[in-house]
Amino acid sequence: MEVVGRIDYTKVFTMVSPHERNIIINNINTIIDFERMEVGERKNIYWKAKHDPESEIPVRIYLLGNGTRDELYRKYISKYGEKSIEFDEFKNYMRELIYQKIII
Repeated sequence: MEVVGRIDYTKVFTMVSPHERNIIINNINTIIDFERMEVGERKNIYWKAKHDPESEIPVRIYLLGNGTRDELYRKYISKYGEKSIEFDEFKNYMRELIYQKIII
């Protein structure tokens, strides 16, 4: 993945279309499958454990729609409950979705 510079979390973030998201996920899975062949299964397990855009938390974030980081976090807490995710963990998931270009 291309590394994004410092992220301005005060800006309004937009989720890519479902079609674009599917293309990105397919591309990610293709790269991961290739890397798994090159370096072994461990890398793929790491990816699926934390950064898989199809896992529960990234999907929930994607479905929140557009907003600033703080607005999206408030939406998440409102929808899934205060104990559903800590702010720092939410930021990490959101940062990964930005790096993946699922959030722009």
